[in-house]
Amino acid sequence: DSKMYNKKVIIKKINPCEYNVTLDPSELHVPNEDFVLEYEIDEECLKKPQMILESHPKYKNDYCFYYSFNPTLTINDKIDENILKNPIKEDFKGNFIFLIDRSGSMYGNRINMAKQSLIYFLKSLQENGSKFNIIWFGSEFYSIFERNKLVNDTNINEALELVMKFDANMGGTEIKQALEHIENELIEKDLLNRIFVMTDGDVWDVYECLEVSKRIAHNPNFDCKLYSLGIGNGCSESLVRGIAKEGEGDCELVKNEEDISDKIIYLLESSMSYCLDNFSLILKNDNASIIKKCESSSKFNRNIEFYALLDDPSLLKSNSIICSFSFNDKEYNIEKEIDLNKAVISDRLHKIFLKRIED
Repeated sequence: DSKMYNKKVIIKKINPCEYNVTLDPSELHVPNEDFVLEYEIDEECLKKPQMILESHPKYKNDYCFYYSFNPTLTINDKIDENILKNPIKEDFKGNFIFLIDRSGSMYGNRINMAKQSLIYFLKSLQENGSKFNIIWFGSEFYSIFERNKLVNDTNINEALELVMKFDANMGGTEIKQALEHIENELIEKDLLNRIFVMTDGDVWDVYECLEVSKRIAHNPNFDCKLYSLGIGNGCSESLVRGIAKEGEGDCELVKNEEDISDKIIYLLESSMSYCLDNFSLILKNDNASIIKKCESSSKFNRNIEFYALLDDPSLLKSNSIICSFSFNDKEYNIEKEIDLNKAVISDRLHKIFLKRIED
């Protein structure tokens, strides 16, 4: 089902992975509002791995393979449904570090929303041996505690008193140095580290910030993921989403105070949920790896998508693809048969694959 503010929409299916959406040409449509396309996906489609094999319309024996599923939903009947309904580990013991933007561009409603967001975060932490810290940043940065402190009423209340007093008065926006300080001084190697960045994203060195985020998340010496919360209308979504992507975490955007509590809860749930690990895709008959096994940062807790180019049709005939992974300390293998006769004639997946390689 689709609609655009109750305007008539015409949808034409081109192939299983491509649709053409147009507004009714018989009516006049004045572009005086945002275009919003609402659509529904059959829940059953999300519960099972989706595999598409695309055959290039111009080049012979040129196939592109696409595989996706959402590990937070039912992957197959073998997985304990109780775990999926409540993916949060009640005994999750982590080191929670909150990185708060106090630059001048956060002045006014943005800094108030950042305060409220941080308060929700702090009051949601469990007293179970977890630790936390807060770092303000602007032109410079500093942490409210020299070393991370245990989550308990005394330490949380001390942090809350400081939160209520801060303002957007720290000049420009320099996130990179604060991230490097966390990397070098505040990581707890015996805990699961979760960094939450709250900012409007008004920085000049976006690439450098993303590189540091990636380096931290991929460090084999400790477990760390980065999560980001974009504050206010007009925040830099590229930085906010980039930190989450490179940091193997998740992100949300807060544009009004009514959304804060739900989005904070979502980010905390995401940071403490069960993950897939040791993910790999192989060809059954000759054990060839289609997608290289994820050796660095191999844990996933959101929708997974993989692309691969395939150019050996003899190998693909009478074969199948096996998806292997571990989930909640158990090993799983899901097998999907390959049928070259059902390949979609298109170059859409090829283009997406090549674009991702370029990026």
